[in-house]
Amino acid sequence: PVSIDGRRIHLLANIGSEAEAEAARQWGAEGVGLLRTEFLFATAATLPGEDEQRRRYAQVFQAFQGDTSRQAGPVVVRTLDAGADKPMPALNALLGPPSEANPALGLRGIRIHLAHPVLLEQQLSALLKAAAETRIQLHIMFPMITTVEELRTAHAIFDRVYGELKQRQVAVPEHVPVGIMVEVPAAAVMAPELAEVADFFSIGANDLLQYTVASDRTNTSVSHLYNPMEPAVLRLISQVAAAGRNAGKPVAVCGEIASDVRLAPILVALGVDELSMAPNAILAVRTVLSRRTVQELSVMAQRILQLKTAAEVEEASKEF
Repeated sequence: PVSIDGRRIHLLANIGSEAEAEAARQWGAEGVGLLRTEFLFATAATLPGEDEQRRRYAQVFQAFQGDTSRQAGPVVVRTLDAGADKPMPALNALLGPPSEANPALGLRGIRIHLAHPVLLEQQLSALLKAAAETRIQLHIMFPMITTVEELRTAHAIFDRVYGELKQRQVAVPEHVPVGIMVEVPAAAVMAPELAEVADFFSIGANDLLQYTVASDRTNTSVSHLYNPMEPAVLRLISQVAAAGRNAGKPVAVCGEIASDVRLAPILVALGVDELSMAPNAILAVRTVLSRRTVQELSVMAQRILQLKTAAEVEEASKEF
């Protein structure tokens, strides 16, 4: 971790395949802040069964096993985040061909799993078995959580799967933290209540930004609104960080802004504990954070939260 006057900031990797797992270790990642599991489903003609999932997850996890020379870092696994910009042919047999007028606001992320719980049950069972087999520090993360009810329902499915495996005397990790992606403004607003159920938060900054400014970043007519320096988004991130801190729950940011050397210090100033990014960005972010002091970060946070435009935030980021 990077230590800023004794405050430890963890730098983790975003990965989505076996090859990226190995690259993450080589770039010095302390662990995985986001393992995208879509790689197993994206090109498959049929949905992978539980045993195939277990085998593939175990291959990824092997890069993050602890040994005598290093302590194993966490491996935060996002359950299948299908829908919207991630069409998956294998799901069509279950869901029917894509026909939503507005997929970004449709059946995606945890919404698919709650509509078809057997998908989530199989994936959780495979992940728990693979984690026990490889002895990694598994964390489970649900994407696209919008309400407290959704989190309670998803968590109950996890508890049931975990309990049934233990009852059958199948090896499972002793403790598995269960958290959520904060990607929807409603979840950011309800962070204090969600923190009563979730063990950790990971802010999915790309989607949180898109939904907050109601702008499609691929649409050139409105993409100017999709600016990570937007004060509204930074204030939401600050609120989520405060909710996590008050509940004693760690808060991470994953997404492109975590690897932006201008924004990484701002995120840490706003109270974020962990940054998860593309493995090749870790060195630059570690360097820029190591030059900061707690006093600088405190001044930065107070200043940033008073600014009114993205241009003002951008200008301020150059001063710090």
